[in-house]
Amino acid sequence: MKDIKALCADIESAAREAGRFIMQESATFDIHDTETKGRNNFVTYVDKGSEKMLVERLAKLIPEAGFIAEEGTSVKKGEKYNWIIDPLDGTTNFLHNVHPFAVSIGLMEDDEVIAGVVHEAGGQETLHRLEGRRCMAQREKDTCFKGSRIVWGTGSHRISLQSLRQARSVYGPA
Repeated sequence: MKDIKALCADIESAAREAGRFIMQESATFDIHDTETKGRNNFVTYVDKGSEKMLVERLAKLIPEAGFIAEEGTSVKKGEKYNWIIDPLDGTTNFLHNVHPFAVSIGLMEDDEVIAGVVHEAGGQETLHRLEGRRCMAQREKDTCFKGSRIVWGTGSHRISLQSLRQARSVYGPA
């Protein structure tokens, strides 16, 4: 496996590419093109397309790695390394065009997560964490923020007042 810092840059690049795909599709997405996996658990062709892109790209980075992929694009199990992928974390938000929704990628070595990347597709913010290092957030303007633990999933993102108002107009008050 290559250097973990270089690998993290490649993971971030894959997450940004998937984020661009998600944003392109959001412009023409029809909410009626949604499948239900369970109660309040939705999947779209955008989830599946994003995951397919990520599996193909990440498989090139560590060929022996397996995948724990939400939409089941790959069921390959790695002996030492496994990618954890949520290709469109926040599908319900995506359906209503309410941010945040993100691409979430983790890399496990044995039973420990050694790298994690969350890219918020609409806000162009990317958070990453490497084993033994602090969480970093990178915004489009290259402003770096430091935190103390790994950030995973859409629930951990900061939400702007405008996004909160937009969410309330779709979902109602909390």
